[in-house]
Amino acid sequence: MAKNEKRTNGVRYRRSAAYVKELGDYIPALADAKKDFMLSRVQKVIVRAMRQDVTQREAESLELYFVQGYNYKQISQALHINISTICRNIHRGEQKMNRVLNFARELMGGDLHG
Repeated sequence: MAKNEKRTNGVRYRRSAAYVKELGDYIPALADAKKDFMLSRVQKVIVRAMRQDVTQREAESLELYFVQGYNYKQISQALHINISTICRNIHRGEQKMNRVLNFARELMGGDLHG
């Protein structure tokens, strides 16, 4: 199985450590506006753009999955949501975050920490 493929037995997505770290830099601030102070000015602008696209439920699911390390079943139990909905929230939230990050990378020439 390739490194970035989704496993069919319901186990976590397999992502590179760099990918998870990059998303992990933004997810806590996305889920909780009080954590903005830890970010650079550029990152704050990125988080504001993400907040316009990513729903609160998607942000909660992303934080539990990528930052806290929960699996789908644990997230489902914590948020009282069906596992298929958790999967969809994580997938859609990830796509939205990546869309913003890719756009920011193009504008900044690749450096998002300035």
